[in-house]
Amino acid sequence: MRSFVWVLTGICILGFLIAPLPALAENSGFEGLALGVGVNRAAENMANENTAFSIKWRERHFEYGLDFLQAGAVGYGYGNSNCAFLWASWLEEFDRPGWQDYGIYVGAGAGTILGEDDFVDWQAGPFIILGWDFTARAGLEGKLGYFGENIFGTAMFYWYFQ
Repeated sequence: MRSFVWVLTGICILGFLIAPLPALAENSGFEGLALGVGVNRAAENMANENTAFSIKWRERHFEYGLDFLQAGAVGYGYGNSNCAFLWASWLEEFDRPGWQDYGIYVGAGAGTILGEDDFVDWQAGPFIILGWDFTARAGLEGKLGYFGENIFGTAMFYWYFQ
């Protein structure tokens, strides 16, 4: 089942990259509140937190958010079954034609994991971010962070409230 979810996610991402959705140029701002849902993985995460829910605030070159990470099943006896990732990042958006309101952005930030100390060496760490807003209301975003010996990543689908 898990491999099916990854294959379906990959097909959706590929489809959005091949055929971007055209939209109105007046809706080209991606600022404000957004809610997200997605997955997360960590290299040494024995508690198996793999479902993520997020709330974020985006400004032109900055993003701030809180990701809630939940275990799909109760952990394997290590760590907590739920934790949170509090983060902030700087973004740079690539220029796009005026007739398209989708945009690709990259950035870097720092965050801290709250409520989980069994699988991370450092509670706080740096991360990189890559995002793609494929309409004026929706986008995909990935974060990959380093917390000591543990590599931690999330992939989220966001819905913007403008």
